[in-house]
Amino acid sequence: MPSIHSKSKELTLIKAVRARRIAMKMSLRELGKIIGRNMWAISEWESGKNRPNAESRKRLVAWLGFDPEASTK
Repeated sequence: MPSIHSKSKELTLIKAVRARRIAMKMSLRELGKIIGRNMWAISEWESGKNRPNAESRKRLVAWLGFDPEASTK
């Protein structure tokens, strides 16, 4: 059974990615080229229709330069 907590963590990552992308005035297509995914996948992540797989998640964290879901404990 999937954990609600893990889904909320994905939302935190996607919110951080979207906020940075918008702050940088970057299109979905531009971000897609950087992380090696198409703009439709990113759009689905941002709209909550889909979640990034493990490889995409790693690429998003690398692009951000930090993991917004990392524990600070």
